[in-house]
Amino acid sequence: QTPDLLRTDPRVGRWEALAPMRTARFYFAGAFAPDGWLYVAGGYTHFGQLSSAERYCPRMNRWEPLDGFGDPLRFCSGVASF
Repeated sequence: QTPDLLRTDPRVGRWEALAPMRTARFYFAGAFAPDGWLYVAGGYTHFGQLSSAERYCPRMNRWEPLDGFGDPLRFCSGVASF
């Protein structure tokens, strides 16, 4: 589990660390949406399943929490349509 968010530029083969997620998680859903934000939801921590969600703004390099779900989400997928 990690809160890390990385961006790569394949033209130069270099990775850059961005603002870490507010909650470290694994096996979570994530998708970029048409509004330009990256959304992540659910997954696990080493303490159990998560029902939380957050979103990342690439322009501001900042995460913000979202309203959680009533039930934990795990082994889920995210899809965005443009």
